[in-house]
Amino acid sequence: MRLSSVQSLKEELSSAPHLPRAFARTAGVASVTRAFAETIHDAHVRAPKSTEVALGVAQGKRKRDFVLSARIQVTRGAKALAATIVDRSRGECDVRIVPKIIKRQPPISFFRRRQRPLEAGLSIGVVIPGIAHAGTLGFVVEDRDAYYVLSNNHVLADVNNSSPGDPVTQPGNLDRRASRSTLIGVLDRYVPISFQRSNVVDCAVAEIFPDLEFWFGWTEALPGVIRGIRRISVDDLGRTVRKAGRTTGVTQGVITSVEVDRLRVNMGTEADPMIAQFSDQIEVTGTDGQTFSTSGDSGSLIVDTTGRAVGLLFAGGEDENGVDFTYANRIDTVLSKLGVSLVH
Repeated sequence: MRLSSVQSLKEELSSAPHLPRAFARTAGVASVTRAFAETIHDAHVRAPKSTEVALGVAQGKRKRDFVLSARIQVTRGAKALAATIVDRSRGECDVRIVPKIIKRQPPISFFRRRQRPLEAGLSIGVVIPGIAHAGTLGFVVEDRDAYYVLSNNHVLADVNNSSPGDPVTQPGNLDRRASRSTLIGVLDRYVPISFQRSNVVDCAVAEIFPDLEFWFGWTEALPGVIRGIRRISVDDLGRTVRKAGRTTGVTQGVITSVEVDRLRVNMGTEADPMIAQFSDQIEVTGTDGQTFSTSGDSGSLIVDTTGRAVGLLFAGGEDENGVDFTYANRIDTVLSKLGVSLVH
């Protein structure tokens, strides 16, 4: 289906009186009939706490042809729901069962060690008394006042629990093995994660101490210097991307879905879950059967092969066949929300 047709269908579904507002905002994608929309609506009405489907736009079989991407985030009844989606969308869909999407925080030795100058991909974390954790230094960013390290809220602000001025170390506490000084700066600001409304970013910055050295614009993911940002759209489906992260180092993948809405992510632990919803996200899958990211890679900057930044990695999970999916915030949205720009 052409993009213009998809947009018209989205508008049509958004104004349908029988659809709840939360669903109507996100339901419109390729070849979704009114009957299909009603089916999903009925499923949510019957079991709103046990039936969740994240919806996005994926590449079809031909260029300029798009299909529905559906990520079913439950196990009970998931296969029946998947079959319904395939039937109602007349096969124009990419349906996967991905029951658990979690923040990518712990657990290539280089990225886990103490490294100076600072660079993208290194282990980093805010100091949390009594807890060893680590994520990834995404990149160095700036505003008129200072230079900062960019990562996730859950890496630098402990999911809203830290305060500006709290110490940040490299490597993160999980990777500290010596008494050498690892303090590199302090938490400056973050975008709070909401558990009542949908989020678009999981991001934070920590101000770097003035006497600390860092590489301007360099990332091992290329390797090379960042040339700017790319604002992701449906035209980027299938685009090859890379990242450098604390746990898996440099990996390559492809963008498999965009405009992903209703994505449920556990920002807590398995024992103490804290479910937040995210919208307008990017989905990446590793190439050649390889995993694109895993725990501890949260905060990684995702770049394309031309040297442009596309997203900030924050979560992921596996489908029923063990295929891993990584999710990222749009980098243009992240920078806008924080009021910073990439140093390049």
